[in-house]
This record gives sequence, structure tokens and C-alpha cells, in this order.
Amino acid sequence: MIDPKPLFPGARVALVAPASAVPEEKLPGALDLVRRLGMEPVLYPSCYFANRDGYLAATDAQRAEDVNRAFADKTMDGVWCIRGGYGGPNMNQQASLMRQAQKMQEELVKAQTELENSQFTAKAGGGVVTATVSGKHELVAIEIAPEAVDPDDVEMLQDLIVAAVNAANQLVDSASTETMSKISGGLNLGF
Repeated sequence: MIDPKPLFPGARVALVAPASAVPEEKLPGALDLVRRLGMEPVLYPSCYFANRDGYLAATDAQRAEDVNRAFADKTMDGVWCIRGGYGGPNMNQQASLMRQAQKMQEELVKAQTELENSQFTAKAGGGVVTATVSGKHELVAIEIAPEAVDPDDVEMLQDLIVAAVNAANQLVDSASTETMSKISGGLNLGF
């Protein structure tokens, strides 16, 4: 356990409301109390009654953001919760979901970078045309066997090139879907 440092006159104290809303008429009293102790109160948005979400001080996300910002602010000497109540557990769930989402985002960015740096190769016409594309769907290379070149049947060669490139791009799409599905745990996130 980390023991908090003692507060002193002149200390800056972040005031947050992690649960229920603070009635407007009680907020000046809280500020006066902090000032009488010789400290400087710094109100976060969750303290304002106008920001309430039902009986809660603000949305779960706003309350969690206020608490996280207050503890992260190196100019604050202390963090006081000016109102308690039932909403705290909701905020903890929101913070946990935010951490999970952030971790998933980091994994998605890493996977996307790896995918973009990969190459995918496909063949057409029994292997006479080979196309290689990057994970960005950019054509990197095309190989055409000499026996595929028939000056009297250019359309066949064009069709084989298109087929090979399309097949390589389908490999990119399949790899992307599989990778993203593994990271998202099967959630449909739109990719």
C-alpha cells in the first residue's frame, strides 16, 4: 500500500465526484472548507450539478476520466472525492473497459502494421502467372512464364494477371479478418 503524502497549507487539491451528484447549494461549502484549511481547491467537471447524469455526478466515462486525470496531474498535491455513493462501481467498470479497449487498440495497430509489411502471393493459370501484393493491397511483383505469352491471345494473359492479383488480394483480406478476429475475440468491430 502506498501512503499518501500529508497535505499542507498552499496544497492544490483536486475535487472530483466519482459517484452521486453534488447539489449546487452544497458546492460552495465544500470549496470554503478546503480554503479554510489553507488549500487551493481545483474542481473537475464531475463536481458541477449541471453535468449530472440522472442521480450520478456525470456519465461513467466522465467520472472515470476526472478521477484518472486528477491522479495523473503532477501539479495536484491531493485528490478528494467530495461526494460518495453508488456510482463508484460503475466508474470502475468503465475504467476497466477503457483499459481493455486501449489494450485492444494497441494490439490492432501492431497487427495492422505487421499485416501491411507482409507479402501475399497467388498463382493463376496453373502457375503461369504469379502475383505478389503487400498487406496494403499494393502490387509488388508479377511473374509471367514465357509459355503464357501468346501474341494472338493477349486477353487470356490479361485475365490470368487479373485473376492472380485478385487471388493475392483475397489472401490479404482473409489474413486481416483472421488476425482482427483473434484480437477482438470474435466481436464484430466492422473489419
